[in-house]
Amino acid sequence: LKKRYLGPVARGEAMFSYALSEAEAGSDAAGMKTRAVRDGDHWVLNGAKMWITNAGVSEYYTVMAVTDPSAGARGISAFVVEKGDAGVSFGPKERKLGIKGSPTRQVILEDVRIPADRMIGAEGTGFKT
Repeated sequence: LKKRYLGPVARGEAMFSYALSEAEAGSDAAGMKTRAVRDGDHWVLNGAKMWITNAGVSEYYTVMAVTDPSAGARGISAFVVEKGDAGVSFGPKERKLGIKGSPTRQVILEDVRIPADRMIGAEGTGFKT
C-alpha cells in the first residue's frame, strides 16, 4: 500500500481524505454503521461518511468500516478506497461559514468492491489506526 499510494501523494499528484465520521454516530465514532463484508479476495463496502474534507477532490480515501459487528471498536478496519472505484459517489458541498478553500462533502459507498489487499494493517485495527 505504501508503495502504491504514497508516491503519488509525495509527488503532489494525489491527496488522501480521512473518512471516519457518520451522521448517526455523533461523537461516538465506534458506533459507525458503514460495513465491509468479505467476499473472496475482495471487500464490499456500504455506508456513508459525513463532513469529509476534500471529498470529491482527493483521489484516495482512508475509510473506516465495521468488519466484525460483535467486536465493538475492535471490529473496525481501515481501507483505501479510490475515487474512481465503482459505487463511490459524493454528496453536495456543505455550506460552511469558514474554511471555504476546501470542499466538505459526504462520501457515499454503495456496493464498493475493492481488493482485499487494500485493507490498512490487520483486520480489526482500523479504530486504533
